[in-house]
Amino acid sequence: MSDENYNKCRSCRFCIHANEKWVCHFTGENNGPDGSCAKYRPGHCETCNFYSIEDGKEMCNMNSRETFGLDVCSMYDPGYSG
Repeated sequence: MSDENYNKCRSCRFCIHANEKWVCHFTGENNGPDGSCAKYRPGHCETCNFYSIEDGKEMCNMNSRETFGLDVCSMYDPGYSG
């Protein structure tokens, strides 16, 4: 089951929340917490529980391979809580 916040500003690490504003780091747009942005990439590695940085390398611990934080993975599950 997916997280109800998936693909919303409140779940994007590039959305800066201050007071009542949810500002996109890329576009500068002020969105609401349930808004979304064209720059938001659901499923990218940096938001996944299997992503880690080890010895300066970005790693996917699901397949033990080096990855790039903004890659999108078909195995990504926003509802997974590890």
